[in-house]
Amino acid sequence: MNKTLSIALAGFSFVIDEHAYIKLSEYLSALRNNMEKEEADEVMHDIEIRVVEILKESLGKREVVSNEDVEKVISLIGTPEEIEGQEETYYADNTKKPKMKKQLFRDPTNKKIAGVCSGLANYFNMDVTLMRGIWAALAIIYIFFKYAPSLPFITMVYLILWAILPKAQTASDFLKMKGEPANFDNIKTASMAMEKLPLKSESEPLTILRYILGGMVAIVAVGFLFATLCSVGFTSILHFTKLSFYYNDYLYLIDLFLFFTLAIPTFGLSLLSIKLLSPKTSFKNTKYIFFILIGLWIITGLVLSTLIIKGSKVYSGKKQDTENIAINTPSDTLFVGINKIHIPESAEDYDNIFTDKKTVYDGDNPDVEVSRKDIKIPYLEITRIAEGYNLPLKSKILVKIEGNNIELPNYILFPYSEKMRKYRVKYTIVVPKDMVVINEDTDNISLNDDSPYASKTKNGDDDDDDDNDDDQADSTQVNRTVSMNITRNGNKISIQSINGKDKVTINGKTYSGKEAKKKMDSLNIDTDSDDMNINFNVPGFNFNINTPKTK
Repeated sequence: MNKTLSIALAGFSFVIDEHAYIKLSEYLSALRNNMEKEEADEVMHDIEIRVVEILKESLGKREVVSNEDVEKVISLIGTPEEIEGQEETYYADNTKKPKMKKQLFRDPTNKKIAGVCSGLANYFNMDVTLMRGIWAALAIIYIFFKYAPSLPFITMVYLILWAILPKAQTASDFLKMKGEPANFDNIKTASMAMEKLPLKSESEPLTILRYILGGMVAIVAVGFLFATLCSVGFTSILHFTKLSFYYNDYLYLIDLFLFFTLAIPTFGLSLLSIKLLSPKTSFKNTKYIFFILIGLWIITGLVLSTLIIKGSKVYSGKKQDTENIAINTPSDTLFVGINKIHIPESAEDYDNIFTDKKTVYDGDNPDVEVSRKDIKIPYLEITRIAEGYNLPLKSKILVKIEGNNIELPNYILFPYSEKMRKYRVKYTIVVPKDMVVINEDTDNISLNDDSPYASKTKNGDDDDDDDNDDDQADSTQVNRTVSMNITRNGNKISIQSINGKDKVTINGKTYSGKEAKKKMDSLNIDTDSDDMNINFNVPGFNFNINTPKTK
C-alpha cells in the first residue's frame, strides 16, 4: 500500500503517489534553480502547464500519478543535467531533433490584425511576409480580374479563420504551433517570447470592430491614393481642349492644387487605417508632414483663386458695337455662304479654337437673322460682342460681299491677349420684303427667316407647288431651280426660276418680269419656233428638253 497526496499543478488537481510527488517536486525545484530569478516564475508556469499536459495524456483512465508518469515527464522535458548540453547537441546533429506534429494556432507575437497569417506561416514553414503578400495579392487581383476570388469572399475566409483558430497563449501552444519538442530549453524560449505580449488587451468584439473599421478606412485610402496618382499630369489630358486654352497659364497651379487636395486625405486616411489595423505601429514627424501638406494646399489655392479672380475682374461688363454694310445688287435674291478662313500651320488646336500665341482663331457657325423692312437696298448688320465694357473691341470679322453673294467667316479673329473676353458675333440681314435669301451652306450656317420669301431648305416646308406634294410625301423641303436658255437671231435669253422667283437675263442684262417681256417683244423673239434648251433641276431629278430649230 502506497501513500498518496493531492496536489495542485498550474491550476489543475492531481492525486499523486508519495514517491512520485517527491521526485516531481525535486525535479521542478532543480529546474527553477537552473534559471535566473527574473524569468523563473514565468518559465516555471509554462513548464508546469506542459507537465499537466503530459500527465493527463499518460494517466488515461487512471486517477493516481505514478513514479513512471513522472519519469515520462522528465524524459520529455529533460533533466537539469541535460540542459547545458542540449543546445550544443541540437546544432551538432539536427537530424536527431524529435519531430512533433504541428497544430494550427493564431500567432499573437507576430500579428498585424489577428495573427492568422503569422499562424499559417508557422504551420507551412513560410516567411510571414510572403504569407501576407499572398493574401494581399488575392485582394489586388480581384480589382483587375473579373473571375478572381472576390474581395468579400477573401475577407470572409479570413474572419472564419480568425474565429475558429485558437490563439497561442501558452509556451506549449507556441511549441505545438512550430512543431518543436516541449523540452526545457524550448519552453524557456517560448516563455520568454510570451513575456513580450501585452498583459491586457481589448475585448474580441472591440478588436473585430476596430479591424473592420480599419479595413473600410484602408479601402477608402486606396481609392484616394489611386485618384492622387491619376491626378499627376491630369491637366495634360485636357490639353488641346477649350478649358486648357482659357486657363493654359494656370495649368501647373491647377495640377498642384488638385494633387494636394487629394494627397492630404490620402495621407490622413492611410495613417488612420494603419493605426486601426496595427495599433503597435508608431510614426515619427507625421503631424509635421500633415501640416506642411495643408499649408501648401492653402497657398496653392489662394494663388490660383487670386489669378482667376483677377482675370475675371478685368473683363467685367459687356461691350458691343454694330456695323452696317450695304449690299448693292440689282438681283432680288441673296445667297449666304461660308468664307473659309486660312489658319497658319503653326497654330495649335484647342477644340476648334486655334492660336499661334499671337492671334486666336475661334470657330464659329454663323447664326443669321433675316429682317424684312420697307427698304430698297439690303444691308448686312454685324454686331460684335465681348466682355469688358470699358475696353475697345479688337476682333476681326472677315465678311465677303460680292454682288448678291454674302460669305460669312467660319472663324472670329482676335489677339491672344484678349482670349478671356469671350468674343462673339451676331448677323442680321435686312432685306426688302419680297427679296429671297438662300442658305448655301446649311451644315454650317443657321438662317432664321419666317417670311414666305424665305429660301427653301431641307428643314423647311414647301408650300409653293401643291402639284408636287405626292412626290414629297415625307414633307422634306428642297431647293427647286428651273433654267431655260433660248437662242434666237443671235439674242441669248436665260430664264431662271428659283423657288417660284423668276430671273430673266437678255444678252447679259437682268430684267424684271414685265420689263423682260417688253424687251423680248421689241426684239421680235418667238420662243415657239426657236432653238431651245430647257433644263429642269430638282435634287435627285433632272431632265433636259431640246427643240430643233423650225425650218
